[in-house]
Amino acid sequence: MSKYIISLLFLPVFCLGQLPKALFWEISGNGLKEPSYLYGTIHMACQAKINLPLSVKNAIIQSKALLLEINFEEPVNQYKDILNSLNPKGRNIETYFNKSEIKKLDKLIQIKLKERLFNYQLLNPQAFYYLIYAISIPCKITSYEAEISKIAINNKLKLGSLETLESRQKIEQLTDLEYITAIKKFINNRKKNVFFRDFLELERMYQTKDIQKIYELSFTKNIKNGNSKKIIDDRNFAWLPIIEKSVKENKCFFAFGAAHLAGDVGIINLLKEKGYSVKPIFY
Repeated sequence: MSKYIISLLFLPVFCLGQLPKALFWEISGNGLKEPSYLYGTIHMACQAKINLPLSVKNAIIQSKALLLEINFEEPVNQYKDILNSLNPKGRNIETYFNKSEIKKLDKLIQIKLKERLFNYQLLNPQAFYYLIYAISIPCKITSYEAEISKIAINNKLKLGSLETLESRQKIEQLTDLEYITAIKKFINNRKKNVFFRDFLELERMYQTKDIQKIYELSFTKNIKNGNSKKIIDDRNFAWLPIIEKSVKENKCFFAFGAAHLAGDVGIINLLKEKGYSVKPIFY
C-alpha cells in the first residue's frame, strides 16, 4: 500500500487576501534566529513528473529537521499503518463484490502488481480503495513526501510528524460502503477511469501552484460528506503549536498537503496572525 495517499473540488473564497501562486514559503521574524520553510505537496504523483527545484532541495539540506503530516519512516508508524489497513472484523474483501467484479479486480491486480486478489483479501475497504486507486494511474506512483524524505535522510535531518495515525483515523472521509461503491464505479466502467480523471484534475491544478484553488478544490470535495472542517481547518489549528515549537528550536522544513497552506485559517494566515513573516519563494 502506498503510505502517502491523497485524501486530496468550488465555493466562495473565505480568504483574508489572495495569496500568490507559490508552493514554497519562508517563515521568519517573531524572534526566530533562522528561517524555516513550508512546502505544499500532493500525496500521490507520477514519479517522472516530480522534479524538486534546487532552491527546495537546498532548503531541505540546510535545515535541521523535516516534519511531515506523518513520518512513515518511523518503524512504529509503519507497523501501525499495516494494522490500520486490515479489516478488524476479519471480513474478506471479496465479500463486498459480486463474481464479475471479483474477476475484474483479480485481473487488474495480476496485470499491475503481478499478484492475485487473494493476497489482499484482509484489507479493509479504505485500504483496498487506495490500493485500487494507486494502480489505476498509468504511471509509476510515488509522493513528494517520499522524495523529500530521501533527501532529508541522506543529509541526516531529524524527522518528525505533525499528527499521529490515531488522530488521522478520527477524520476518515468515507464509510466502508462509500469506499466500496467508488471501487465498483471504477471497476465496472474502466474506460472512464474516474480515479485517473480526478488524479489528473488535481495534478494539473498543482502544477499551476495556485494554492487557493487547491484549497477550494479540496474544501468543496470534502464538504459533500461534512468533513471539510475536520480534514483541513481543524488539523491546521492542531498543527500550529507543533510548527511554532519546532521553528523556535530548529531550522525546519515542513512538507504537507498544499490545501493546508491557503484559506482564512490556512497555515500561512495562522502563522501571520501569530506575528511571523511568511513570504513566498518563487522558482
